[in-house]
Amino acid sequence: NHILRVDVPLRGMRLVRQRGDLPAADTMHDRNRRNDQYHEDAPNRTSQYLSPISLKDESAGNALPGAVRLPGEIIRYILTDLFSPTIGPLLYGFGLLLLFFLLMNADRRFREYVSRSLFRPFNFFADLRDRRLLPNAQTTLLAIILSGSAALCMSALLHDAYALSGSTPALVQHLPDGLRSWSLSEGSGYFGMVLWMTAIVFGAILFAVLVLRFIAIFRKGRIMMGDTYNVVVWSVLPVVILLPFDLILPRMDVDTTTMRLASGILIGLFLWTYYRLLKGTGVLFDVYPARLYIYGTVVIVVVGMVAFGYLG
Repeated sequence: NHILRVDVPLRGMRLVRQRGDLPAADTMHDRNRRNDQYHEDAPNRTSQYLSPISLKDESAGNALPGAVRLPGEIIRYILTDLFSPTIGPLLYGFGLLLLFFLLMNADRRFREYVSRSLFRPFNFFADLRDRRLLPNAQTTLLAIILSGSAALCMSALLHDAYALSGSTPALVQHLPDGLRSWSLSEGSGYFGMVLWMTAIVFGAILFAVLVLRFIAIFRKGRIMMGDTYNVVVWSVLPVVILLPFDLILPRMDVDTTTMRLASGILIGLFLWTYYRLLKGTGVLFDVYPARLYIYGTVVIVVVGMVAFGYLG
């Protein structure tokens, strides 16, 4: 007579056979009582061959009750560290960069559009004006990639600005307080802010499209919404250069040097994109670009002086 039990071991499967010295006069009732007592005492028994599979260690003899075991550490990593200010933006930026290279390799014409837009923008925008249409799906995917690229850089700048609030008190004072918890979050909050910033940048692109379409009402010629959409999106193309920088920016030291470097790159790309947009608008509306450059420079100077005086 013996009792047979199978446990889940720490190393491999182990068949544990426990023999009981049962008396000859042992009845079925006594055997059932011992079996019930054995299972009731199971939570208090420990074995060197067994490994618990719960997420927390709640045993009575544990020095740290409620301590997280290895499965709990894995679950906590998936839910928190995967979306941390280091890992989450890295995966997001890598995905955007991979999508851009897929577009480049999938269509030869897309590579030609990128090359002509960067190195021969006047001829490229003239083709857009002459209704040489681009695939709307490719243009929309490009807009999402550019929005995510700008959002990653701006989110990293916000994170550094709040982390260095002692070094940049004037800047932090004029930033929304609601962004502080998002920017300094170590979990999914920071990644959520990156997604919201992507939506905001994409909304800004659509707002510029609507503004140009409104101006086109007062111009001669038939300018459609698709024309202004293509001009605005392809004018912002230099922002894609930020993607490789976005992959290393979250892993750089949080100091004023990193913040100044990222701010300088972002401002430089903004000015490049701004003047490309002016050139594209001039070609689309058949206006001499030099006049738009003068007006655009005056606007930039005025906005810069107002912002400097406000922050100062």
